[in-house]
Amino acid sequence: MSLLDSGLVLRDKYLEAHGLDGRDFGLNYQYPPIPGTNWEWYKEHKFGTKGIYYRTGLFLIYLNPQGEPWLLDEVPYGVVRFLGEARGVPEGEKAPKVLSQWGRRSEIHFEPMRDGTSWESLPHGSKVIHCESLVKAKAVHKATGYPCIGYNGVSGFSSAKQGLELIHQYTGFAFDKMENVILFDSDVHTNPLVQKARQALSHKLRHIAHCDKVSWVDLPQKISADGSAPASNWGPDDYIMEFGAAGIKALIESAVPYQDEEFSELVEAMNERLRWVGGQNMVYDRKRRALVKWADATLAFRNVNRVVPWGKVKRTVFGTDVWLASEHRQAVDNVGYRYMADEFFERGGETIANEYVPDGVSPGPVGEGLKAGSVVMDMLTRLFKSDDLELMRSYLKFLKFSTEKPTSYCVLWSNARGVGKGWFTDLARALLGRRHVSTTTADMLAEKYNLHTVNCRLLIAHEFQASTSANKKAALNYLKTFVGDEVIAVRAMHRNPYSAEARAGLIITVNDKSEMPSDGLGDRRQWYIEGGAGLRERGVDLWGPEDDNWNRVFRTLGDEGEMAAVCRWLADGADIDFQSWKPPMTEDREEDLMLGQSVVVQIAHEVLVDARALGVRVMDAKAIRQLMLERMDGQEIYLVGKAFGAALKNAGWWTDKAYGRAIGGATAAWFPQPVVGPCWGTGTVLKCLREDAPKWVKGKY
Repeated sequence: MSLLDSGLVLRDKYLEAHGLDGRDFGLNYQYPPIPGTNWEWYKEHKFGTKGIYYRTGLFLIYLNPQGEPWLLDEVPYGVVRFLGEARGVPEGEKAPKVLSQWGRRSEIHFEPMRDGTSWESLPHGSKVIHCESLVKAKAVHKATGYPCIGYNGVSGFSSAKQGLELIHQYTGFAFDKMENVILFDSDVHTNPLVQKARQALSHKLRHIAHCDKVSWVDLPQKISADGSAPASNWGPDDYIMEFGAAGIKALIESAVPYQDEEFSELVEAMNERLRWVGGQNMVYDRKRRALVKWADATLAFRNVNRVVPWGKVKRTVFGTDVWLASEHRQAVDNVGYRYMADEFFERGGETIANEYVPDGVSPGPVGEGLKAGSVVMDMLTRLFKSDDLELMRSYLKFLKFSTEKPTSYCVLWSNARGVGKGWFTDLARALLGRRHVSTTTADMLAEKYNLHTVNCRLLIAHEFQASTSANKKAALNYLKTFVGDEVIAVRAMHRNPYSAEARAGLIITVNDKSEMPSDGLGDRRQWYIEGGAGLRERGVDLWGPEDDNWNRVFRTLGDEGEMAAVCRWLADGADIDFQSWKPPMTEDREEDLMLGQSVVVQIAHEVLVDARALGVRVMDAKAIRQLMLERMDGQEIYLVGKAFGAALKNAGWWTDKAYGRAIGGATAAWFPQPVVGPCWGTGTVLKCLREDAPKWVKGKY
């Protein structure tokens, strides 16, 4: 394909992507394509030689109100929009996609009207659309029929180098007689430079060009396929391709009048209630201390709107729109949660809006704490042994009155149901505040959204059982991060990903010790408390399901006086610094840690070490189990199936089912390591490699 033909293909693809074709351009482009080696053409047209990095491009020529090119020394004003990939770019240099003429002031492009109407004959009050570029102005005019202006970028209306607040074209056309509508790309929501440019253009149209009518169209952000976050920036031409001419017309009709100094009180009022959150492209409601969508903010704060004259009619000025456009609006970098901290705090050089809302109860008067015989104390003494009760009291005290991250975590277990584990979590919620205690499950921890684990002071994982082994593994991996890291990545619906502090405490409730996820948290970080142990210690019976004591206990959680007494009991109790405290290694604790997989893994590793020492090449699961049973004095190993296989892998064994089938039909072939040596002849051990085994087997192993 020739250079010309390949250039035409690139041109057609580019125009098609913007809803245009070659017939739409008329005098606005120069073709055949610009050769990448034609230095003289670039010099003649004031572009220098940077275009040599490209094979082809479009020379987009800007037209005056008469439909003719802007000329300077017989050279038309325009920009080159390169097509295709850049080639031969020296290291350290960046090839531009758009090239402006060197040393020449910008010009405004007046898009010729398709119906033949001249710009000079436009009636007063005509709606004129201001766009970022020639291409976008052309696309909007083609779809709507409105007169359209195209700039060379969002700041193309002025020239700082030439000292021009507004370039000269504004004095040659009666913009002051028109309704000027500014339609920039969707990054006006997120890019401060674009916001500043739109604000500046509006101000200069009002005060320099003396335009009475200036309004804005807020092109909505393009949302990702799952609706969770803005996908990318797009322009009005992209919007037309998505929603058609009717869509862009409706958007233009919703334009909001620009207002400046006379509406400063609106900006002040909004600053009292809102902060723009740059990292989320959303707003922070100071009253709710929460992120809100822009549409919700506009609705919630409609009381600050103003009705103003607009020509012969009246228009509503939305306070949120004025505030968003104002250079005086206040903003923060992101949101986060920090217990008992101020509304705004600094972290890593960023200003964070705190989603913490004061809640919970305050301690009652000194001496007014829990007393023997109170309903709550009766329940607590039934739930915990004396030593455990003091430990839990100190833990709740640390969470309630401290802001630091605890480095140890509680596993609350009980083989019996109905002893009060659920009531205890409700008690914690009443003390800390319902907003600050979050509940979760293993399946929830396996999901990608984890906001509920960080926007709290205490996380309670109920009945740590996952629906699948994959979910359990994912949940345990997440808990490792939750426990060990000071800052973790947060993903939430309708929010951009961000980092947040992980300062919450953690209580895991299980019904059986074998369910404890010790491998997930690290044995030195966990401590274990048996729910209902106080019943045995004090020799009392568990209440029956019909006993009114249960109702009486739960009713106390809503009693402010009772909760104030509980809070005083916390404040006056033991003081353990859980930021540095580590559970002591007692015999009971060591026994707890050796339950479940840990015992099997330990014994399996001992067999592995012996196998390596003897040069064992391969064993089957039955042989390994037999040797482990011998080490355990004939005790039955309760782990079977996948659990047993997982224990072997954790101990260092590895397996290959295809290899097992190749050497004798076995599918449970396990290898201490890939070494050459005789097979172990114990019990039902696999035979040595057959001489007739497949070559790939011998070659691989």
